[in-house]
Amino acid sequence: MDLNPRIPGHLVQLKAKESPDRVIFTFEGWSSGTEDEIVTYDSLWQNSAKLAQELARQGLRPRDTFAIFMRNHPEFVYAILGGSISGCVFVPIDPRQKGDKLRYQLQHAECKAVVTTTDLIRVLDEEHRVDDRQVAGASG
Repeated sequence: MDLNPRIPGHLVQLKAKESPDRVIFTFEGWSSGTEDEIVTYDSLWQNSAKLAQELARQGLRPRDTFAIFMRNHPEFVYAILGGSISGCVFVPIDPRQKGDKLRYQLQHAECKAVVTTTDLIRVLDEEHRVDDRQVAGASG
């Protein structure tokens, strides 16, 4: 398969082959009191590909939608790129959303899965979880 550098998933795969150890971004941990997390092309590719595989394992196919419901974490970027790799469409949802507004966003976007962090799963479970939706949790 020829990789098209105009497709984000393909571009990162190419960059991971060319410059695997090149740092492409740093998540600063100062606000949470944790260490900074450095992300290289290789780690971005590996983690995003794992997430794309999990989406497929959960039954998502190209053009299916999934929600990204999390704060600013490296996993947010992995989920965006995982969508590109899998051909799925991501719907970013503000993690401050709750109640009817959250339910409406998930239903209106026809999300077949939600990628979130463990600290936000309870928000989805507090009577706002949408029937038939899968939750793929990330650490955090």
